[in-house]
Amino acid sequence: MVADQALFHSVNGGQTFTPVESNQTQWKVVGFTTSTNGFAFDLQSSGPFALWRTNDAGARWYHVQFP
Repeated sequence: MVADQALFHSVNGGQTFTPVESNQTQWKVVGFTTSTNGFAFDLQSSGPFALWRTNDAGARWYHVQFP
């Protein structure tokens, strides 16, 4: 998993990467609690941090909504 203005995922040990989420803001923290469950924060230019999560090792990311 690599992050900049997009989250990138690799399935071949880092030989190649594919973008999986691009929000055109800066990703601040990306980390995994297990080999498949991860979380990421992005800094939105017009607001607070947004929380994202994955449960498939970073292949797909979901924006976490708070009520």
